[in-house]
Amino acid sequence: MEKADIGLIGLGVMGQNLALNLAGKGWKVAVWNRTVPGKEEHIVDNFIAKRAQGKSIVGTQTLEEFVDALKTPKVVFLMVVRRKFCGRFFSIILSLPGKNSGSAKSSIICQRFTLLRA
Repeated sequence: MEKADIGLIGLGVMGQNLALNLAGKGWKVAVWNRTVPGKEEHIVDNFIAKRAQGKSIVGTQTLEEFVDALKTPKVVFLMVVRRKFCGRFFSIILSLPGKNSGSAKSSIICQRFTLLRA
């Protein structure tokens, strides 16, 4: 299986639209979304089966599968509601075993954007 160019975590409205836009521009995108039993179930499967059908978007069910689906260096868009989850997700992703070469270095840039209120 060909590895994805970009990963996207968080399939809310903005995440789904960003994944579709990236795929529409020729990028292969891997997506993952959390599962909350009884509240948020089958988000990835529904997105892949409906809005992303036939597009270069790969759905993943676990973070391990998500990380493994990405080319190196790994580029990940994190589309989560709360800023405090940013560090937590990147810590989890970095702790997962990867298939990088011995000389590869992992680096993460987490840019935080502040919304200005008028």
